[in-house]
Amino acid sequence: MTAQSQPIILTVSELTQAIKLTLETTFPRIWVRGEISNCKLQASGHLYFSLKDQHAQIACVCFRGDLQKVPIQPKDGDQVLLRAEMNIWPPKGNYQLVVRELSHVGIGDQLIKLELLKQKLQKAGYFSEERKRPIPKFPKRIGIVTSPTGAVIQDVLTILSRRMVSFHLILNPVRVQGEGADVEIAQAINQFNRYQLADVLIVCRGGGSFEDLAPFNSEIVAKAIFESNIPVVSAVGHETDFSVSDLVADLRAATPSAAAEIISHEQEELLAKLSKYRKNIKDCLQKQLKQVRLDLTKIAKHPLFQSTTYLLGSRMQLLDDIKENLDMAMKRQLLTCRQDLARYKKSIEAASPNNKILERRNYLAQLEKGVHYALTRTLKTKKLDLLAKNEALNARWQALFSLKKRTFASYRFAQQIPLLVQKEFLNKKRKLENLNAQLQLVDPKKILAKGYCILFAKKEERVISSISQVEVGQEVRLAFVDGQAEATIHKKVESLYPSPDKTLKNPP
Repeated sequence: MTAQSQPIILTVSELTQAIKLTLETTFPRIWVRGEISNCKLQASGHLYFSLKDQHAQIACVCFRGDLQKVPIQPKDGDQVLLRAEMNIWPPKGNYQLVVRELSHVGIGDQLIKLELLKQKLQKAGYFSEERKRPIPKFPKRIGIVTSPTGAVIQDVLTILSRRMVSFHLILNPVRVQGEGADVEIAQAINQFNRYQLADVLIVCRGGGSFEDLAPFNSEIVAKAIFESNIPVVSAVGHETDFSVSDLVADLRAATPSAAAEIISHEQEELLAKLSKYRKNIKDCLQKQLKQVRLDLTKIAKHPLFQSTTYLLGSRMQLLDDIKENLDMAMKRQLLTCRQDLARYKKSIEAASPNNKILERRNYLAQLEKGVHYALTRTLKTKKLDLLAKNEALNARWQALFSLKKRTFASYRFAQQIPLLVQKEFLNKKRKLENLNAQLQLVDPKKILAKGYCILFAKKEERVISSISQVEVGQEVRLAFVDGQAEATIHKKVESLYPSPDKTLKNPP
């Protein structure tokens, strides 16, 4: 092989550098459109991602300085338009696009507007946590701003009816999507505040696309919620949906059903606590009654109540002993006196003077009288003492008998407690039934059952509440309590009761 035909040998670095110069000079500034995937934001602030279409993909990098100029952070799935430069990364030999400008395509423009609106409202203090008010624990009047024909209102009604015992629901029907829906929502919120119709408001709708949720991302709705004097709960879409109204509202619920559960949460907890307290009181009373019955059974078996001589037996025996001692003392005293008299008699007989005998006789008579008086007084004192002790024993017996009598009376009162509890339970049950009957009276279906109906515009699916909203030839739908019907408007009359001098011609 000659020197002229010998091939040029390049190193890897030389080949890579040659390719780098060729690509970068051939594609110095290009515009590329595609979908973002594998999006990763590094700690350095640089964003790495792939730009792909149906058939190919290319690596991209957006450095921190250029990324800060992008209004909305890109994410996987976004359709974007890039202004970039072709670049070769020699350490890995990969080619990539260095992004200088990035803008979203299609829905991306709406996302930019939404992000700018969020920034504006954030600066105005609409999202401030300090201004948000707590939701009432026991609201009596609940206002709802939503569509009257969707499943949302039925779900909310079902949950509130199941979890709350007394409330008044006011629905302000609006459109929740389409042009002009944001104005209707804002007006409904303002009407609730103007007339103070509710204690709390629920602004809600079901899930939908980004365009369907657009009314809840409007500035007019955000302003109405911000200026509302009534606490507002926002429940728009599903769990993953997040709208401007959710950020401004006093509380955000993941779904309309979750909003109804949050509002009724406190009352349900209170009812559960009352039920628990009632059970505890009942168990406590039953336990006390059981213990009282056991105590009364023990008391009834006590010897005191088995025999009346339990307390008086020893006293009666004591009285018998005292009487016996008195009798013996009196006999001994009489015996002594008799002995003394006999001795005196012998002395008198021995002395034999008549005067002395007479004197002794007088002395003996007085002595006998004194002895008799002393014995009588002693006997009387002993009898009085016995009577006092007997009365003291009777008083003590009466006090003890009254105490036991009150104890039995309290037992009879305890037997009446279950009857009183049952009576109070029946009163509460009748009150609950009356409240349920009052709730049934305000049911919208009851009104329809009386012969009323609701008129809807067939095309727009909206409620017609005024003759000014009706056009001749317009197709309408009538909602009755048991079904629907369609009709066509043939004639309009501005007054419900025409003047007597005017007659209707060509009645429909």
